[in-house]
Amino acid sequence: MTARHDPEPLRALLAAFFEEMAQQVQALGGTVEKYAGDAIMAVFGVPRVHEDDAERAVRAALGMRESLSQLNPMFQEEHGVTLELRVGIASGEAVAAAGEAREFMLTGEVANLAARLQAASPGIMIGEETHRLVGPLILAERLPPLALKGFERPITAYRVDGMRSVEAGARGIPGLTSPVVGRDAETESLRQAIAELRQGRGQIVSVVGEAGLGKSRLKIERRESLPDGMRWLDARCYAYTQSTSYAPLIQVLRAIFQLTGTEPAAIARTKVRAAIRSLAGDRAEQAQAAVAHLLAIELEPGKRDRGAMDPRQLQSQIVVALRALLEGVAARCPAVLAVEDIHWADAASIDTLTVLADLTDFLPS
Repeated sequence: MTARHDPEPLRALLAAFFEEMAQQVQALGGTVEKYAGDAIMAVFGVPRVHEDDAERAVRAALGMRESLSQLNPMFQEEHGVTLELRVGIASGEAVAAAGEAREFMLTGEVANLAARLQAASPGIMIGEETHRLVGPLILAERLPPLALKGFERPITAYRVDGMRSVEAGARGIPGLTSPVVGRDAETESLRQAIAELRQGRGQIVSVVGEAGLGKSRLKIERRESLPDGMRWLDARCYAYTQSTSYAPLIQVLRAIFQLTGTEPAAIARTKVRAAIRSLAGDRAEQAQAAVAHLLAIELEPGKRDRGAMDPRQLQSQIVVALRALLEGVAARCPAVLAVEDIHWADAASIDTLTVLADLTDFLPS
């Protein structure tokens, strides 16, 4: 491109590209370590470590891919070009030192591996260690061993297609199972709640405890032993979505509509519209605007105007939409709505869930 374009237009294009890509990194708690030519080097776990840094890096890469798909039409119109994204992600030990301007200088094999992976193939490439950390959460294709410069042995790599649905993202170590021990009282309480739910009595159950005590495991045990004829809707809050309005409610909607996130837009739109008509009945039209806003999809082409909605009006519409949909789900079968790590939920989601909590007084949910 440098041979075919003047420096100023090219600089404007790269500035727009860098700004959007950096926002995806920073939104998930990553740090842009440096820019080099048309590349960005970003680190997760420096200067602040999170237990899910590998997942954050993959989600940032997927966010970059989505952002570029939105930018490319503009690039094509203004500059006559489109950009292709290559991302390499590796996990491991590194040395990070801060200079006088607090800029990180990262050294180590992990940085070299990430660079070699992104050069090996288009798309989002991750190394074996990253895949070990995020494998249950992602849709990925294992590639033939790669011969990469600077590495004596062939490298195992995976190309990431997307994230799995929230139901597939169970915590724990893949391949290892063990019986639940010392949780008889809690297990019995949840079993009793499910039994009463089958009889039509809804209620709210809180599972509270320190990190690592087995709250997620307890939930998974109940979900996997759910009797036939009942439905489980899962949502999970994350530390990096605490500033994102309605993040767990978006997951609830995806669970209701059985969206994986990998469907073509036309298929997702058809599934959502059909489900709204089926579940919301005469409130379907009223529910569509809020659902379209939360899922960021165009349910009615030509009528997309989500930016002009007042926040209070939007929250009211979201409550109405979720209420109609949850009532529709519960009318067909008893349903469990499980929201994990709710202490990370944003204020708007907490307010909405609080309003919806009274559904348990008269619905089997």
